[in-house]
Amino acid sequence: MGGRCTFTSMVTIAAGLLSALGGKDVRAGQYVSVSDDLQLYYEDAGQGPPMVWVPGWTASEVVFEHQIEHFSKAHRVIAYDPRSQGLSTKTLEHNDYAQHGRDLAALIDKLGLRGVTLVGWSAGCYDAYAYVRAKGTDNLRAFVCIDMPPKGFSADLDDWSAMTPAAEDLADLRGGLDQIASDRRALFVDLATMMNARELTPQETDWFVRQAMLTPTYAMLALRLDWTFSDYVTEAKQMDGKLPVLQIVSERMAKFATPWLAANTPHAESFPIKRHMSFWSEPESFNAGLDAFLTKVR
Repeated sequence: MGGRCTFTSMVTIAAGLLSALGGKDVRAGQYVSVSDDLQLYYEDAGQGPPMVWVPGWTASEVVFEHQIEHFSKAHRVIAYDPRSQGLSTKTLEHNDYAQHGRDLAALIDKLGLRGVTLVGWSAGCYDAYAYVRAKGTDNLRAFVCIDMPPKGFSADLDDWSAMTPAAEDLADLRGGLDQIASDRRALFVDLATMMNARELTPQETDWFVRQAMLTPTYAMLALRLDWTFSDYVTEAKQMDGKLPVLQIVSERMAKFATPWLAANTPHAESFPIKRHMSFWSEPESFNAGLDAFLTKVR
C-alpha cells in the first residue's frame, strides 16, 4: 500500500480514462513486452488467419472498435497502440516510424503470428511499410493501407503524397506544429470534424480528442515531423504483384492516388471511402469493401 503506484495500478487508471471516452466500453486488452523499455497494449479477438490493425498518428486501437467486432468473426484480430500512443509505454526516444515498424515486427514475433494481413490507417501505414522494410514480406498474407500515400512530401505538385511544396502546405505544417505545442486539443477537435463525413456528437468528438491526448506533446511533434519526411515508395513497389495489396482511398485523395497507383503498383486493388476516418463513422460500407478484398486473399 503506502501510496505506491504500481504498473498494474497505472494501467487500471489509464483504462478507466479510456472507458470514459464517449461512454465507449474498454475491452479487456493485454500487454506484451517487446523490449526493455516498451510494453505494447493490444486487443486480441477471434480465431482464424491473423489480422494486425495499426492506428494512425496519436490514435489508439479503440478507433477500430467496429472492425474488431466484425472481422473477429472469421479472423484473429490484433489491434494495438503503437509506442507513445494510447495505453502503450511512453518513451522519450525512438518516436519515429522506422522504430514503429521494428516494434510491430517484435509484436508479431512475440505473439507467434504467421501469415499476417497488415492493416494500417493513415500514418499507421508507415508503421506497416516500415515493417516491410525491416522484415520483408515472407510472413505477410496481405497488406492494406487506409488512405495514406507511401511518402509524406513530394516536390511534384501532381504527385500522390501527404504534402506538396506549395507555400500554403508548408505554412500549414508550421501552423500545425505550433498548434500541437500550444493548443493541441483544438487541433484534434478540427481533425475529428474534417475526417468524418457525418456530423459527430459532442460526446463522439470528446472521445476522439481524449484518446489522442494520451500521446505526449513531444511524441506528437516527433512523429508528425517524421511522417512528413517518410518515403516508402520502394516498399510499395516491392510488394506489387508479390502479395495482395489493397489501397483504400478517400475522395479527397482519389485524383492523385488513382494515376499514381496505376503507374507504380498496377497489381494493387483499391476502393473509395468518403473521408479519412470513414471506417469508424461509416463502418458498414467500409467493412463490406474490405470483406470483398479478403475473399480473394489465399
